[in-house]
Formats: sequence, structure tokens, C-alpha cells
Amino acid sequence: MRSAATPWSPRCPGSPLPAPQFGGTRVSTSFSATGYWIPKGARNKDAAWKVFVCYFGGQSAKDRATSGWGIPSLKSLRSQMPQSTAFQKQAFQVQQREPEYFKVLTFTPYVQLAGLDAVFSQTLPQMVNSGTPAGKVADKLNSLMNDQIAKGKQALG
Repeated sequence: MRSAATPWSPRCPGSPLPAPQFGGTRVSTSFSATGYWIPKGARNKDAAWKVFVCYFGGQSAKDRATSGWGIPSLKSLRSQMPQSTAFQKQAFQVQQREPEYFKVLTFTPYVQLAGLDAVFSQTLPQMVNSGTPAGKVADKLNSLMNDQIAKGKQALG
């Protein structure tokens, strides 16, 4: 087996594989931490903004960058990511090429993705196993997820 520092090659069994791609357009997403937001109706926007400045640009952001904990949102901090080992150097080089493919997949701010995922995982297997036609499955999932979003909107006011 090749080491993690060895680039992927179709001629080299056991080398690291690229992420799967479905369709003709490559999309590189983040599983989390693509951003935060301040609600329009927030009571203390100035305090929330201070948290943003500290978290994304203050010492805590610098500490995360130098420790290798995620990719800094500020480009000026990216060069501080760890690059002392061969693996870290390779990971850094890979990340330098990723922004070209990065896309934010939109989800609603009114319900956590885990809530939508729960609706999906509780409903889909049961409907598929019962032989429900795909269109009806999609309609049911859409209806249940819209219900979750409506509840989230109502809770936030």
C-alpha cells in the first residue's frame, strides 16, 4: 500500500482515492463550518459581530490555523496551517486547489440539517420497503421537511 504522502494514481492500487463525483460538475463541499450568520432580528448585533471578529480573525482563529484545526476563513491565515510533515504538506497543497470546486449547498437556517436528516431516515426506508412510488416518496419527504422548516420559522419568530 502507498503512503498517504503519495499522490493518487490510477496505476497504483491502494493509493488514496479522490472523492466520488456524481454528474459532470465537480463540487467540493464542506460537511460543516462553512459559516455563521447573525439573524436579522438579533437583539444584540454588535456583540454578535464582536464574536465573529474574534472567532474568524482573532487569536482563536490564528490558534486554529496553526494547529491544523480546519481551513481558516481568512486567506491571510492559510499559510500558517501546519506544513512540517510530508502528509501536512500534501494536505496543504490539496487544499490550495480545492477553492476552485467549492460550492455552498444551501440548507435552511430555520432547522438543523440533523432535523431534516431525521425526517429523511425515518421516512424513506419505510416508504421504499412498502413499495411506495418514487413520486409519492418525494412528495411525503417534501411535505414533512416543509413542516419542520415552518416549525423552525415559528420558533424563531
